[in-house]
Amino acid sequence: MRFTHPCLVFLVCTLTFVACSKNKDNPKPEKQPLRLWAGQDTVIALTGTGQYTAMSDSTQVAQVTVQNDSLHITTSYPGPATIHITGPDNRTTDLKLVANSVIGTWNSVKGGTGGWTSIEVQCSDPALAASLQEQLSEKEMKPESIRALAFRDYADLAFQEIRTDNIRRQGTFSFHDLTLTLTEGSTVEVYRLIPFTLSRFALEQDLTAQFQAIHPGKGITKVTRTRYYTVAEIPG
Repeated sequence: MRFTHPCLVFLVCTLTFVACSKNKDNPKPEKQPLRLWAGQDTVIALTGTGQYTAMSDSTQVAQVTVQNDSLHITTSYPGPATIHITGPDNRTTDLKLVANSVIGTWNSVKGGTGGWTSIEVQCSDPALAASLQEQLSEKEMKPESIRALAFRDYADLAFQEIRTDNIRRQGTFSFHDLTLTLTEGSTVEVYRLIPFTLSRFALEQDLTAQFQAIHPGKGITKVTRTRYYTVAEIPG
């Protein structure tokens, strides 16, 4: 996912970086380090004339190239990285970057349409499409059933799905390239993380293959379910 940062001005000697917003929901860092979700990309304009070069000290976290007088930064795995930018005068400027993980606790919230989930079904059978919409929706989810996801960095990367004060399930997880994988025993679930800000995201689960197997020959081409999360506030 590519975006550019608004109002980011980084001035050292004669080297200046300016990034202009394409999306009002993007993070708005006012100082270093630059923070992105692991898997997000950004483009930062280079001002001035001459040849620039750039390199990352952690290519697993971030890769960088210089194209058309801009820095093109691509992130992958969570962690810190430093981008070293060398200008035409051979002076080097460092830009510190952090690719965020999902570590922390996230509360389920309603999305932009007012529901706990967003369901998309593409199917040539209208009756089946309506049935799947109803089956997957969570319109009547009660407060005690609202989910929270907690991710911890122990010896393993562990997750828990919580409803009120009860642990509904737990296992291990991995996160990189905006892809979250939850593993509970032999069950593996893969989600695409859709970032809104650094404190809010959605998790989209592609269920197409599952329902194609259940309803063969019914013209199912897409079934996705999306849930929305925001960072849990710490009391006090």
